[in-house]
Amino acid sequence: MSGTAEYLLIQGKWAAKEGSRGAAFAYLERALENDPDDRQRVEAWLWMAEAAEDPDEKRRYLEYVLGYEPWNPRARRRLALLNGILDSADLVDPDHLPQPTDNPQPEPAANRRYTCPQCGGRLTFTPEGNTLQCDYCGRRTSPSEALSDLETVDEEDLVTALATTRGHIRPVVAGVVECPGCGATFLVAPEAISFSCP
Repeated sequence: MSGTAEYLLIQGKWAAKEGSRGAAFAYLERALENDPDDRQRVEAWLWMAEAAEDPDEKRRYLEYVLGYEPWNPRARRRLALLNGILDSADLVDPDHLPQPTDNPQPEPAANRRYTCPQCGGRLTFTPEGNTLQCDYCGRRTSPSEALSDLETVDEEDLVTALATTRGHIRPVVAGVVECPGCGATFLVAPEAISFSCP
C-alpha cells in the first residue's frame, strides 16, 4: 500500500504546485488513508499546510508535523512565518547564500567590565574561575549575579536564525578590543573568550 500512498502523494504535490487546492487535498487525504510510511505522512501534512488558505488550518497541519517530528526544519520555518517570528523578506536560499565581502573590516568587540555593587571597584575572576572578586573591598559574587546586574540574555531559535542571513555570518579574522581602563587597542582572534590588558 505504501506504493499507492507514494503515487497519491506525488499527485497531491503536483496539484498543490499547480494551485488546484481541492485536488491537492483529495490526493493528500487519500495518501494518508493508504497506510503511508512516516516520511510520506509528514510530506502529506506539509503539502496540506502549503495548500490550505486558512491560517488556522495551516497551523494545524504544521503542528501535526511537529508533533510527529519536532525537529522538522520546514515545518518550524513555516510556523515561524505564520506566527510572525520570521519575515519572508529575510529568508535566504540555502543553496545560494550571500557571499561575504572580499575584505571585511574587524569590528570592535563588546568587552564586559564587571563592577562591584558595593564599592564600584573592578571585579575580576578568582584563580579557580568560578567567582568574581572585587580588587578593592574583596567582595565575592558569582558570574550569574554579576550578569543579572548588567543585562539579560535573549535566546533565539536556531532554526529561525538559520533561515535568515544573520545565521550565516562568519566571524572576521580578528576583533578589535579597547581596554576601558587605559584606552589601549588590541586585535584578538574571534575565538578568544577573554583578554587581559598587559
